[in-house]
Amino acid sequence: MRTRLFSLLFVAYLVAACTKIYPTAPTAPDPVPAPTPTPDVIEFRVFGSNLLTPVTIRHIDPVNGLTIVTSSPPYFATVQTTAPEAFVYLEASGTGFSTAVLQVQIFANGKVFREGSSVGPVLFASASGTVHR
Repeated sequence: MRTRLFSLLFVAYLVAACTKIYPTAPTAPDPVPAPTPTPDVIEFRVFGSNLLTPVTIRHIDPVNGLTIVTSSPPYFATVQTTAPEAFVYLEASGTGFSTAVLQVQIFANGKVFREGSSVGPVLFASASGTVHR
C-alpha cells in the first residue's frame, strides 16, 4: 500500500512538473514604416499673344537641370521633387507686333510662386526663386 501511495505521489509530482507555465518573452511592436514624403509639384507655364515667331523657352529645375525649347505658346512643363528646397527658373523670349504680350509663370503645388511678363515688339519675360518645403 505504501508503494502504491508512493508511486501515485511520484506520478502526481511528475505531472505537476510538466504543467509548469513559463512566461513568454515580450514581443516587440511592429515597426512603424517611415512616412514617404509627398513630392512638390512644380509647373512652368508660358502664354503669349500677337507673336510673329515661336518663342525660345528656358527653364531650370532640380530634376532635369536646364531645358531649352522653341515653341509657340501656350507651353506647359511639370516636374515633381522631394528635395527640401529647389531653385527654379523660367524665361521666354521672342518677337511680336507692337501689342504682343509674353507671360511666364511658375506654380508650386498649385499656387502661383513667381511670374513675369513683357509687352511690345521685343519680348523677354523671366521668373525665378527657391521653393522651400
